[in-house]
Amino acid sequence: MRPKCSNRRERRTVTTVPIARADRRRLQVAAIFVVALGVAAAPAQQTTTPAASASGFLMGRVVDAMSGAALAGAEVTLSGGAQSPVRMLTNGDGHYLFRQLSPGRYLIAASTPGYLYGGFGQTRTTGSPQSLDLTNGEQRGGLTIRLWPHSSISGIVTDDDGEPVGACRVRVFQRTYVNGRPMFVPAPQVAGATDDRGV
Repeated sequence: MRPKCSNRRERRTVTTVPIARADRRRLQVAAIFVVALGVAAAPAQQTTTPAASASGFLMGRVVDAMSGAALAGAEVTLSGGAQSPVRMLTNGDGHYLFRQLSPGRYLIAASTPGYLYGGFGQTRTTGSPQSLDLTNGEQRGGLTIRLWPHSSISGIVTDDDGEPVGACRVRVFQRTYVNGRPMFVPAPQVAGATDDRGV
């Protein structure tokens, strides 16, 4: 004979234990502390700035400002940036090249016998060179430096009878502008005296 199955289901009783208010407060504080520990232990995402590299260069040419002819053997000086001034001579075509430059602000100037001292960006004899801002790894070319040739003035000093005057002091005056008005002022370091021929 088959045993009889009972249709009654077993009832389970769940007993709820009341938590005191003070204990509930302690549990909340403990939970907050655990969350704070998890946040502190999480690895912080760091951002690193790439280091500046000395991979930039400046390249150009030194030419006669009047004719545009290349000036070979001119001394070119690079100053500024994070290094001491660097000097080099132009090649047969008047070209120069400065390599392995760090980011920074630079000035390029040039000189050669028979010409006035000049720099990049100078547009007249009394003008000032322009600085160059070189970024990290930047490579710039076409930097032309124009130099103006020295000028010469010659003549003979004579007296009322047309005879040459020797040992006569001669000075040169240069035209310039002061407060927007043209004026003639003594040229700096330009003076001399005639010889026995009045020259």
